[in-house]
Amino acid sequence: MICVPLVRIRTGQGDATGVLSTGSETVGVLYMDSRISAADLAGGNRELLQTLAIEASTVLENARLLEEERGKHQMEEELRLAHTIQQSLLPPKLPDGGWMRVAGSSVASHQVGGDYYDVTEVNAHCWSAVLADVSGKESARHCWHRCCRER
Repeated sequence: MICVPLVRIRTGQGDATGVLSTGSETVGVLYMDSRISAADLAGGNRELLQTLAIEASTVLENARLLEEERGKHQMEEELRLAHTIQQSLLPPKLPDGGWMRVAGSSVASHQVGGDYYDVTEVNAHCWSAVLADVSGKESARHCWHRCCRER
């Protein structure tokens, strides 16, 4: 029986690839067993097994990096979708004629924010306005409602 550790490989710039120290960076083991003959670690067999273990470790690291990249792409796609949904919740047009003129915008510090606003006409002399931070990320949370009495 022969066991060779599979160690975590650190990929670098260009052709620079290195093996991290074993110990806590061991990701598996290359296990070979033969019931026919005893293992011979003399000569180049040990180097051959160590090279094979490094190659297997490289394949495992590449698979880990690929999975990490896929996760990042999925997260970015979900953030784009959340941004689109958030923008669709904001009013397409605000009152800009008569005695009531309103302007507003929401610019997220990241891809998705938690700001929300809307203004709705209740009747000819009464409007309802909402301004809110719905994400809870900011310390200030605002929400107010104002309605004028009919004249």
